[in-house]
Order: sequence, then C-alpha cells, then structure tokens
Amino acid sequence: MNKPQYTDPTFEQFFVKIAPEVVNSFTVEQLEAIKRSFSSRVGLVIL
Repeated sequence: MNKPQYTDPTFEQFFVKIAPEVVNSFTVEQLEAIKRSFSSRVGLVIL
C-alpha cells in the first residue's frame, strides 16, 4: 500500500478507510471542499 500523497491530520481517519489509489486521485481542491463540508457539519472552523 502506498502512503497518501496529501497529508493533512484532518483526513487521517478518513484515509484509512479508503484505498490509497483512490485517496491519491483526489485533487487538493476536492479535499479542501470535503474538509469544509465536514467542518460545517460538526460546527468546527478549519482554515
């Protein structure tokens, strides 16, 4: 298994459940959108 190219502590638990080849297919823009979506669901502010 390859280590994901995008390393952000926000996604550590998220990435362990997804195949590395899929994780590595995400763009930075897609991951930032996911991060914003998660943060709005739990009321966190992530910059």
